[in-house]
Amino acid sequence: MSLINILFANILFNNFLINYLFRSNEKAGYTALFQLQNDFEGIGLPISFTLNSWLITIVISFLATMYLNFFVYKDIDLDSITNILFSTVKIFFGYSGVLFFSLYILRTYMLSRGLLILAIFIYSIFFTILILIIKSGQLSKLNNKKLYRYFSIFISIVLISFFINSLLNTDEENISVEINDDPVYETTNRALFQDECHQWIGSENFSSCIKGVEIEIIGNYAESINNIIFFEDNLYILDAFGKVYLNEPNNIFLDIGDKVQDRVADGYNSETGLIGLAFHPTENYFLISYGDTENTLNFEKYELDSENFPVLESVETLMKVPSTAQYHFGGNIIWSNYFEDFLISVGDMEMNNIPLLNSEPLDTTSPRGKILFLDKEIGNPKLLSTTDMHNYRKDILAFGLRNPWKTYEYKNLLFVPDIGNHSEEELNIIDLNDFENNNNEPYLFGWPYFEGSIDNEVTFNEIFLWENSNPKTINEFVYSNSIPPKVYYEHIGPTYYRAAFIGGEVNGDESSEYFEHYFFADYLSQELFAYDYKENLVYQFPLETFDSYITSVILDPYNKNSVLITSGNGNLVRISLPSK
Repeated sequence: MSLINILFANILFNNFLINYLFRSNEKAGYTALFQLQNDFEGIGLPISFTLNSWLITIVISFLATMYLNFFVYKDIDLDSITNILFSTVKIFFGYSGVLFFSLYILRTYMLSRGLLILAIFIYSIFFTILILIIKSGQLSKLNNKKLYRYFSIFISIVLISFFINSLLNTDEENISVEINDDPVYETTNRALFQDECHQWIGSENFSSCIKGVEIEIIGNYAESINNIIFFEDNLYILDAFGKVYLNEPNNIFLDIGDKVQDRVADGYNSETGLIGLAFHPTENYFLISYGDTENTLNFEKYELDSENFPVLESVETLMKVPSTAQYHFGGNIIWSNYFEDFLISVGDMEMNNIPLLNSEPLDTTSPRGKILFLDKEIGNPKLLSTTDMHNYRKDILAFGLRNPWKTYEYKNLLFVPDIGNHSEEELNIIDLNDFENNNNEPYLFGWPYFEGSIDNEVTFNEIFLWENSNPKTINEFVYSNSIPPKVYYEHIGPTYYRAAFIGGEVNGDESSEYFEHYFFADYLSQELFAYDYKENLVYQFPLETFDSYITSVILDPYNKNSVLITSGNGNLVRISLPSK
């Protein structure tokens, strides 16, 4: 029973420690669990449970218990003060190794080193005393009174009850990977913030940190918002569950909730839901995209009535792209004035590391990992595929993408953000005039060979370049033709974790000091950026107190020098920009 008592004591101690550390730095705690979930997804483990701090507690407690049992408990000599002191030192360094090793393996960084060192010191003293008590037989004497067994059973019941209660009350007891539904700001809906910027580690065009943004919550629309579109003086807000709101939370433009996969009900273990919407500029119809209950990306068309509301009976399916995973749908839709056609984005639809082995984004017979024309077939790509039994697609504008969100056209330029894998985020900008100049050959961005500036050093690929029915390796073709990003940045920094590039829009107001700056955000780190693409300069706006994910960014059509962002907890937020 000594081993069980030590294990119970470890679980209680480590659960208190980990939760205290996570509550003192909630962003670090969430980031750790977010990365851990991504790692599980990357190896193909189906995540159908909530990841919280109990997982880290159990791992540390198990390893610490094994260490104490084999290296301390069996060797401690109750009659030797020197041996007892030496055992305390062994516990100190052994627990240090277990704790830091576990936190490193579980990718749990940015926790307070001072608190960790203090906890290790307390742990060493506490478990030295506990082992001495157990070893001396003080607890075992209770066995003669039949209390020892009852005591252990009682402790087991308390521990199990505490564990179950923690799982059922993750918002109160534990940091969890589920999204927090609390309001973005607890004290006010409008405030001025002067936060410092986190360090930029990435492309060499970073300019400066601009402090002093003013943040205002305009309204709350749903438990989670995916996207926002502005068209003809109206705002269309898309929630994750199938509703499109027109300007206000109580005005529903469209509801296709019965078709859409509910990612919140799935425990946020997918990227499904209502994704995109775009209107034809002159004709009375619009397109939507969504992930359905069969894990398929759908693009549909709806006619508009005389009041500019959708005619539900007119729905027409334009394209369906089955997914092998519930991730990386892409799904953005925009109208291209340059090509006079809709452009639709499709992600690689794979979990994190799969494209390194299955490179469908490079396969020109597949729609995945591409930007496609909806109606036109004017693309002239090389035949890249596993076989030459199929023709290349003629609707490809760009390929070699992981998860583009969201593309944006400004004049003759197309801004193509691509969400990174484990290391870097990237922004690509292409001149659409080059498409015709290059014989309509699609633009290549290089995923999975490249992630931002990183060469993944892919040595084998199942995709071949076919010329006159002869297969050739595509390595030389990919390296020679891939377009490098204009902006990229790393995920992990000294005091933060960034992940998922959220594409935005270009400010076209000539009277604004942000004229022809492209605004974008980072999904996880709650940061807003502006890229002056003509001067090749990146500016950063810290939003440290913004307590949710940023899911989309557009220019504020009603206010100069401001942007609108949507959040994972359902808020529509206005960001008023300070002067540079």
